[in-house]
Formats: sequence, structure tokens, C-alpha cells
Amino acid sequence: VKANNCNPNGDMDEGNRPKQDLDTGLGIMTDVCIKRRIRDAVNIMKEGEEGYDIYIKNDHIALETKVASVMEEFDIEKLMKMEATDRDAAIKDSLCSRFYDIRTFGAAVTYLANKRYCDGQLNGAVQVSFAESLYPINPVRLTLTRVDVSTEADLKKKDREVGAKWIVPYGVYKFEGHISANVADKNGFTEEDLELLIQAILKMYDFGYSASKTGMEVSKLIVFRHGSKYGDCSFRTLREAVHEEPVEDTPGRKDVKVTIDKTAIPESVEIREY
Repeated sequence: VKANNCNPNGDMDEGNRPKQDLDTGLGIMTDVCIKRRIRDAVNIMKEGEEGYDIYIKNDHIALETKVASVMEEFDIEKLMKMEATDRDAAIKDSLCSRFYDIRTFGAAVTYLANKRYCDGQLNGAVQVSFAESLYPINPVRLTLTRVDVSTEADLKKKDREVGAKWIVPYGVYKFEGHISANVADKNGFTEEDLELLIQAILKMYDFGYSASKTGMEVSKLIVFRHGSKYGDCSFRTLREAVHEEPVEDTPGRKDVKVTIDKTAIPESVEIREY
């Protein structure tokens, strides 16, 4: 992921300063930040389609209300007479079939746990790591002025207000993801869901433009697909086969060229590059 004059992931505890490991100087984007972008892209691409609702989204609907609507499908009296494991499975199947992000990323549904309908913990088929920049970043704080004021009282003292915005002039970030075939089988995460995930990652900054994100883009995505659900090699093997090679610097930028050593990867592993 490339960042150019934008704020990849602001830290609210630091005045929205771009997240950064202060020991190494490397920039950071949390997994939550990345998954938010993926969810938003899926919501736009599949809005209104059955089975693709998003559980965690900015729709001003309480999570317990969303879960309660799912529970309306069940006869609660009959449900509570079921064996705990069967009841747990039935409820989780219903949640996974309705919400794309639950079968994908999982969820902690505390409302159901509090009601003792199920344990409330759903594991997702997909896990996403934090993103880290390949080189140290140099966040810049820009002072801004607004030719307007908020209140009549303020207007008597000033005719403008001063604020600030943080940006990363340039950075290249890398994150990793893992898909569990075993969890996918349990959650109903399908081949179609996988293709949607790939497209959502590729387009996640195209659909979410804001003043702080217009410089973001997914420049490279590599997907490794094993021939066996248990894996044909370790993830370490795949990680070490991917190389980020520095290219000639331009002022203020450090770009990279991504290459894959395919000789180090078993032939049974399919490699898809986007």
C-alpha cells in the first residue's frame, strides 16, 4: 500500500498523528483500520444483496439490534431446549450466513453471550496483520486556518480559527493475511467470498476517498493458494520468497520493486499477482 501526502492511520491519543513505532520510525496501520476499509468496500459493492450485510459499520444501529433481528428467525422456547452445542451452531450459522464480515473476520457477539444463547465468540476465516512501512516515515504537521468561527462569542474575539492536519509525505506499507480453510468450511466462507475479498482489498481506497486518504492506493497484492487445506509449505517459506528491492530514490521517496522467488515455493502452490 502506497501513501502519498496523506494520513494512513491516525492516532487519536496523539492528535491524529500517523501511527508510528517510535523506536524504529516505521509507520503502522492497525488490522482494524485495514478491515474497516475492506468492510466499506464490500458494503458498496454488495449493498442490498442477501448474505452480504456488514455487521460492523457506521449505520447508527446498535449491534444488539442487529443480532436481535437475527434471533427473530428462531423459536426461542424451542431453541433453549436444544443441546448447547446444537444451539450454538444454529445461531452462529445464521449470523455467518447473513453478515459477510462475521464469516470473514469473526466477531465477539456479547449480546448473545449475555442472554446465554451461545458463547458469543465467532472465529473468522480471515486474519489480517498490522501493516508496517518498509522504511521509516517522517510525519509532517501542517497548520491550517479556517476563515470562519464557530460561535458568536468567538466572533467578537477573532475572525478565523486555527487547526492542524498530519500527513505522511510518502510511505510504502506491507501487511499480510491468512485464510483458514478449516474455519472457512465451518463459517460458510465460499470461493465467491474469497474473490470478493480480493476485489475489496484492491479497491478499498477507491471507494473511501477523504481529504486524508486521497493519496492511498493498493499497488501490489500477492495471493498464494495451497493445493491442500492443511498447507503445502509454511507461511515463513512464502514470506521469505517475497522480496522488496529498493529502486532509485526520488526526492523524499523510497520506492520498491516487489519480486517473488518462485523456485523456493512448491509447485502445488498457485501464485496470483495483482
